[in-house]
Amino acid sequence: MAAPSATIVPEAACLSVDGLVELLELQRGLYMQLKTLGGEQDQQISGGSSEGLLTVLGQRRQVIDRLAVVNADFEPYRRGWSRYWSQMSEPQRQHVGELLKQVQQTLGEIIERDNLARRQLEEGKSRLAAGMGRISHTSRAMRAYKVPPAVGNRFTDSRG
Repeated sequence: MAAPSATIVPEAACLSVDGLVELLELQRGLYMQLKTLGGEQDQQISGGSSEGLLTVLGQRRQVIDRLAVVNADFEPYRRGWSRYWSQMSEPQRQHVGELLKQVQQTLGEIIERDNLARRQLEEGKSRLAAGMGRISHTSRAMRAYKVPPAVGNRFTDSRG
């Protein structure tokens, strides 16, 4: 996997209201990709496909890496938020507010789905451990009732 670039938004758009909107739209798109991959992850978990799950997790890691770069690109906007907000027209404020709302809502859905997936994986692990314990217990019980092979008396010959 290639290392994420130092920035995702072109320099010309950085540190402007347009740059902020572009970052928010990019972030929303990445969160939507992450949400879609979460659905694929659920399918792999419920289908018991370890290989498929690992593939989806790798794809999610790539999206998360891109989100980390976007998050770093947001830092100047966070520091000067009031300045950028005051530069926006009312339609821009509404658009930015809607983008922020969509990003937060999607992130909340992703977190909720990931928590459910984590619980499903933990339950599967517990069921597997319980099943392994039953196999071990059954094997011990079978050995306990097994009749040992007849061992001849070593002091007698084959005639008795």
